[in-house]
Amino acid sequence: MNSLSNRAAAKIPTQALTMAALALGLITANCHQGVKATSAEVKCSLDRDCGTGSLCHPTQKVCLMTYPDQRLLEASYELKSCALSNVYFAFDSAELTPEGKQWLDYDVRCIKSHAQPVVLDGYSDAKGEPGYNVDLSNRRAMAVKQYLDQNGVATVQIAGKGDQNPVTTGTTEQDYAWNRRVELRFQ
Repeated sequence: MNSLSNRAAAKIPTQALTMAALALGLITANCHQGVKATSAEVKCSLDRDCGTGSLCHPTQKVCLMTYPDQRLLEASYELKSCALSNVYFAFDSAELTPEGKQWLDYDVRCIKSHAQPVVLDGYSDAKGEPGYNVDLSNRRAMAVKQYLDQNGVATVQIAGKGDQNPVTTGTTEQDYAWNRRVELRFQ
């Protein structure tokens, strides 16, 4: 690609690129991990190497979209089989992000199609005192529970597990970001 093409591509909004990639079938959904990977696999080292709404996977070192596209949400109305997504949080926060709410909207449709109760496990990164991290991860699970309750979904158990069961054990900010999550699973 020449430098003119690079400059032109840089000006195209991320959403337009995402929609174009969807139309061409370059993006696929991986609901179980809560992310989407592009088949072109954009290589990265840090989150800043990826576009807005993307994270650099800590071990695979490819850019992953952190929000569902509208086609996925629309298709989830008629799901016969689906997998629940993780919901990710900002540092030291139990507030749902707009992307987290989008994934929960998908999860609500998935859960309602299965008519099974859900278990929520909240996690934190390894920063901070263990007692604080357990409390924070519990507040994260409660935020997800509250959102699900408001949308007519029953949860049977929630647990704040602090920094147990990390997705990655790295010590970079992006490693920590992958561990700040609530996992949803069917009972």
